[in-house]
Parts: sequence; C-alpha cells; structure tokens
Amino acid sequence: MAKAHKNPEKEPTTVRETMQRKVVTIEEDTSAYRAAEIFRDHSIASLVVVRGGHPVGIVTERDVTQRFLLLDERPSAVPVRRFMSSPIFCATPDMDLRQALERMDHLGIRHLPVAEQGKLVGIISLRDLTGKAPEEVLSATTSGTEHQMADESEEGVCDKCGKASEALLFRYGGLLCSDCAWES
Repeated sequence: MAKAHKNPEKEPTTVRETMQRKVVTIEEDTSAYRAAEIFRDHSIASLVVVRGGHPVGIVTERDVTQRFLLLDERPSAVPVRRFMSSPIFCATPDMDLRQALERMDHLGIRHLPVAEQGKLVGIISLRDLTGKAPEEVLSATTSGTEHQMADESEEGVCDKCGKASEALLFRYGGLLCSDCAWES
C-alpha cells in the first residue's frame, strides 16, 4: 500500500509524498456494527465520516473501544455520529511532515485526513510518518513551536468549516479561518 517514490534516495518531506490516497469513508448514520465490519474487511484503523460527501468527523478503532463501548448499547442500533471525533482536523498535501507530526502530537491523534481545496484527498497516520519520515521528523516535539505557530498564518483549508483561506490561524488545536478562529 505504500507509495513508491520516484527517487528512492530522497526522503519524503511533504504530506503528499507520504499520505495514503485511498480513504475509506462512511456516512454518519452508519451503525457501529457496520463500522467494525469495515475496519475488519479493509484492515484499517480509521474511517472518515461524511455527510453529503463532506468530511464531518473521524471514527477510529480506539473510538470504538473508548467511546462506543461505554454507551452500552447494541452496535447495530448506534450510528457512528454518536461517538465519532468531531470537528475533523486536516492536513494539506503540501504541509511539511514535521508540521503534520506536530499537529497530530498536539491534538493527541494518530490519523490526520488530508484536504485540498475543501476536498478529501488522502489520509496520513502516525504509522505512515514513523515508517517513512526523515529522522528529524521523528524527533520533532511541539515544545517551543506551539506559541510560534499561534501567531503565524498559513494558506489552506479551515479545519472547522472547510473553506479555503489564505490566512489560517493555529487556534484550539487546529488551523482555522479568521471567522472560525474568533467564533469559538
């Protein structure tokens, strides 16, 4: 499943070079039971939850064990929207691998969907990063970078509303457009 790189001697440096392009999605009304079947059938650990084709959350195997089971309800009767992680936070394809790793570390997540111009184009996992990233990415930490990132802006897609922006701000654990950044 790993993407072959054109230059095997060159280590990947961007999310685009490392991300998995095939993303398995499910509708928010899909049952927990069906989600578990999809995890098993595809040998994956995360599913991007969509509403009308747009990402609205993510469900991981960890969500099933730490959130769903605590509901103590029949798996076939509980839609994933009741225990998915939302809002969904995304990376951009041109994001540096260090930034992606720092975002995952800061948010405490292992799977980061990748969006470009508001469209889901891939997903990157902690396993993808630790298996392919340059050594400097593996040793990255968020100490000292969180405050620096909070005052800088970057171009991309707002993690909350999905709109493209030329001035995203790092707020509340994600990159937000100015409207969403000051709304919360």
